[in-house]
Amino acid sequence: QRRAHRVDPFPPERVEEIRHAFLADDHCDFAAMTSLLAYAGPRPHEALALLWSEITDDGLIFRPSKGGATKPRSTRLLRPLRDDLRAYRTQDLGRVFPWTSRGRFRLYRKRLQGLGVPRAYDLRHAFVTLLLQEGRSLPYVAKQLGHKIATCDDTYAHLEHLGEREVDAERAIYAARSSD
Repeated sequence: QRRAHRVDPFPPERVEEIRHAFLADDHCDFAAMTSLLAYAGPRPHEALALLWSEITDDGLIFRPSKGGATKPRSTRLLRPLRDDLRAYRTQDLGRVFPWTSRGRFRLYRKRLQGLGVPRAYDLRHAFVTLLLQEGRSLPYVAKQLGHKIATCDDTYAHLEHLGEREVDAERAIYAARSSD
């Protein structure tokens, strides 16, 4: 099955615009969720289920949630995301986003749409963009996202050119933040 639409690169500058808009409105939780989705690549429901205990100094652990996955997958923890999560952290226990009702996530999605992002899931494309710009292979990207290689190839192969001029992900994020 082919994708209905072509995925476009989602640069850190765009993520930072969104994040900055949430911070300006004093929605620190929305800003942290945006950073998590864009800089670690979980599916939205994986982000909502993330526990503080699943965040280590250098990675995040996402429990299986799709397909026949039986093992947790881990992604690296980029320093800008680590900083954002530390700044957002208000408690030491439980879920990172203790949104007790689906209403808070619905509000987040609605605000994202108002900022030009059709679906929260689309923020995963920012993570892929960062990985490809670093020169990472599609099999590596697939593993980070919890995809099969064929799925990742079908969705993101047209973006492989982003790795022609390798750019460090953390530097790209910090550069985008300094341009605000």
